Amino acid sequence: MKRILRNLAAGTMAVCMLAGGFLPLQAETPQDDVTVITASFVNPLYAGITDEETISHSAPVYQAKAEPQTVLTFNNTTDAADYIREQMVDREENVSFHFETASDDFRGLAVAMMDDAVMHTGNGNEGDYLAFQYTGWQMQCSYTGSGSVHDVAYTFHVDYYTSKDQEKEVTDRLAKVYEEINLKASDSEYIRFKKIYDYVISHVTYDFAHLGNNAYKLQFTAYAALLNGTSVCQGYTVLMYRMLLDWNVDARIIFGWANEDHAWNIVRMGALYYNIDATWESSEDGYQYMLKGSDAFFNHEPSAKFQTEAFQKEYPIARDSYQEGSDSVIGVGSVDRNG
Repeated sequence: MKRILRNLAAGTMAVCMLAGGFLPLQAETPQDDVTVITASFVNPLYAGITDEETISHSAPVYQAKAEPQTVLTFNNTTDAADYIREQMVDREENVSFHFETASDDFRGLAVAMMDDAVMHTGNGNEGDYLAFQYTGWQMQCSYTGSGSVHDVAYTFHVDYYTSKDQEKEVTDRLAKVYEEINLKASDSEYIRFKKIYDYVISHVTYDFAHLGNNAYKLQFTAYAALLNGTSVCQGYTVLMYRMLLDWNVDARIIFGWANEDHAWNIVRMGALYYNIDATWESSEDGYQYMLKGSDAFFNHEPSAKFQTEAFQKEYPIARDSYQEGSDSVIGVGSVDRNG
């Protein structure tokens, strides 16, 4: 029966991730001595997977000549991104600050800040957990004068899948789960991974009820996977990422092609990374998709961004599948797209 469900799921993975591309920028509009720029961006991770119509944005939040919502001022994108990240973790919809810069590329700076804000940090509620949990964002900025250094007032409005209260539910529930599955800091890296993997594949089922209903965004979240016990592949992978990093097991979310658009994880064991697919595993007998090397992880083709030399150097994937207790470097390679 599990194999039948697995085969059915393989044909319906296209809805596992929302998608889109950059939305058109609004023209700069002078208003007395204030110049206002408004731009909307769809989460770039999902570019080209589904239609832009699935993306929703709230009305512009910036009001010309309004007092800034915060007096924070930054002069480099790293510090600004750190602040944006903190606010995103708290699911703050509006993030405002001033930015001092000699650059005139205010849109480009905004994109750089947001990209840095969702970079992999090693913390379970940041990095990919954030990057895969918002639909898109709007940026409004204003600046005055034309000197060598601009004082730019930025406001970012982010369209999240979950609320602050829902994320608190996730955190509270995870604390109980970690006790239930008897996770201990003294456990080996493999044992910590295995306890988490077993929990996810035995407690989450694929969300067939919302197939094709992209308006129901919870299906893409760790919240749905953990609290409701059902999600699409994106929910599985985000939950795996959160739980593993909470217990110091490094992981990333990979998306690409596996019969349909699909997402899975890579997990570090020792010196190398290994492929896991909790979504497909949850409807299989035995362990068919756990800690697989590239030579044994069939029918999964990562998107181009995960096949770059830089990514593969930072996250070397083993050719051979993992054997418990073995940390030896056997070799690395790309996934065999032909199976």
